[in-house]
Amino acid sequence: MLAFNPFWANYKAVIPPFGIGLGIFGGGNPGGSNLQNTAATSLYSYASSTATAGANLATAVSAMGAAGNASLSYFVGGALQTSVATANSTVYTYQTNATANGTALSTGACLLMSAVGNSTIGLFSGGVSGATYLSLNRIMTYGTGAWSTGTAMTGAGIARTASVGNAQMAIIGAGLVSTTLAKSTKTYTYSGDISSTGANLSIARSTLTGFGTTTAGYFTGGTSSPSTTSPVTVTDIYTYSGSTVTPGTQLTVGVLGLAATGNSTVGVIGGGTSTSGLVATTSVYTYSSNALVSGGNLPAAVNLFQAVSSLPGNF
Repeated sequence: MLAFNPFWANYKAVIPPFGIGLGIFGGGNPGGSNLQNTAATSLYSYASSTATAGANLATAVSAMGAAGNASLSYFVGGALQTSVATANSTVYTYQTNATANGTALSTGACLLMSAVGNSTIGLFSGGVSGATYLSLNRIMTYGTGAWSTGTAMTGAGIARTASVGNAQMAIIGAGLVSTTLAKSTKTYTYSGDISSTGANLSIARSTLTGFGTTTAGYFTGGTSSPSTTSPVTVTDIYTYSGSTVTPGTQLTVGVLGLAATGNSTVGVIGGGTSTSGLVATTSVYTYSSNALVSGGNLPAAVNLFQAVSSLPGNF
């Protein structure tokens, strides 16, 4: 399947450079008969649109949350090899390409949350603990690893969301509330610890991903069914000023369980599951033109993983 995948069949073969920095894709589930998670990471160069292997996470894990700044990132929570939720975290330091155990999630084991942040803190939202869907907003202070709890999201607990944002605020979009899909968004303003309701996305879905700039967040992919694999191609652009949602360039083929990262010029979307199975392919989304082209493959096909950036474009 990696030799040819219709996900990118109509895309350009030659990729121009897209700025500096690295995207770090980590963890996830590579499928196979044993359904074992992976600790592997991939370093995606925006300049060359190529991916190479990075340092392994401290734990093989999937369905976690991840956020970071220009120096380091945290991969937090998720599911272990036994499919049991964990509170563990891994710190990834870019300069040394090294990982270490981080501070455990203070509110306990959780999987299927989403995360975003600014230059000083990461916001880890929602998720599932046991059979309980959570509305928690947990705050990680980078460097110290200290956890605190922010004002909870409005409404019911939710999982399988995607988070985007800038230096001032976060937008947590779509997701699954027990057996019901959502298209609503929740907002969190860092200054003042304020949670509120944002504008709806275009369709209800879960297991999507997000990336963005200082002015807008991009929600893409996911599944439109709460109980079956029905991957979608939809991309929504959420403009922070005015809280408006407009259509973005759609994926060529629907994918769920995908991950995304980016810098100030482009977002890189990779991996996940299509109706044909797991994919290792990536696409590069240029913000200024809404153009979508193929990027270099990840080293392995994987889903339910996360990505961060060494040069975030959102703050």
